[in-house]
Amino acid sequence: MAANIEAFFFGDPATQLFACHHPPSDGVSEYGVVLCYPMGHEYLRTHRLYRFLARRLAAAGFHVLRFDYFGTGDSAGEFEEARLAQWVGDAAAAMAELRRRFLVRHVYAAGLRLGAAVAWLAGVEHSGLDGLALWDPVSSGPEYLDDIIAHENERRQASAHREAGGDRGGRGPQEIVGYPMTDAMYGDLSALDLFGLSRVPASRAFLVDSSDESIQEKLRAHLEGTTTGVRYEHIPHPKTWTQDPYKTVVPSKIIDTVARWMSDRER
Repeated sequence: MAANIEAFFFGDPATQLFACHHPPSDGVSEYGVVLCYPMGHEYLRTHRLYRFLARRLAAAGFHVLRFDYFGTGDSAGEFEEARLAQWVGDAAAAMAELRRRFLVRHVYAAGLRLGAAVAWLAGVEHSGLDGLALWDPVSSGPEYLDDIIAHENERRQASAHREAGGDRGGRGPQEIVGYPMTDAMYGDLSALDLFGLSRVPASRAFLVDSSDESIQEKLRAHLEGTTTGVRYEHIPHPKTWTQDPYKTVVPSKIIDTVARWMSDRER
């Protein structure tokens, strides 16, 4: 129930992060999961989805921590100040806070889109996870930028895009669906490449692909080339991160599948 959710701030007072804790249904658990959000407009369009996922995982016996990165949501800072490395550090701090505040011994992480990449990188910084769920992960920064820029171009006419200063000599747009895109963040995202990571910071990993075309096969092969046990599921569903959040159908099948995988702790 929503009444059981605890909201609090944690971390360095100068860069405090806002978090919501969903307690496990039985009240006591050594298992916890940190949920990492996607970026910008995708955060807004998937926020309801994350609340459903958090409730489902709490019902499965996990302490669940949702949090806002620095410069986003109710956390300190402005979006223009944000850097990808800072967000990775924020996620690692959330994992540590889960252990410290709620005495969690077994930490999982999950994320959708860019949040999946942040969860992976934060797991490396956090020195390992018990499980990592990657939901339609952004594996290539340049491809991700092409995708969100194409979405932006669809959203408004080319003439309006030019008038808004969308072209900066190949360095990317100044704005993506109402969110500022600084040169620094554009550079951070351009350098993102999960295929350059040789290990997965978890003993188990779960890759979910909701595309119609099953576009995550390359990342699946990369994951299977590591020492981590990998499960892959192709569960087609409309892109929640491009839809009106008030009209989006919650992907209940994916949420239930992720929760069952996390709960099956013997595999």
